[in-house]
Amino acid sequence: MQTLPINVLDLASRPAGGTNADAVAGSIRLAQVAENLGYDRFSVAEHPRRSPRALRPC
Repeated sequence: MQTLPINVLDLASRPAGGTNADAVAGSIRLAQVAENLGYDRFSVAEHPRRSPRALRPC
């Protein structure tokens, strides 16, 4: 029987009142836990900057 690979997608969100460094540290901790649990892949989601220019239609 074939196994189904399971992956983790991290949104890398910054905690309220936290810094970008806190967000990166959280992503590193999550990646380490995922690796220890045997997940096959760890991905970080990309998202656009939240600026008025990025929200305008093309």
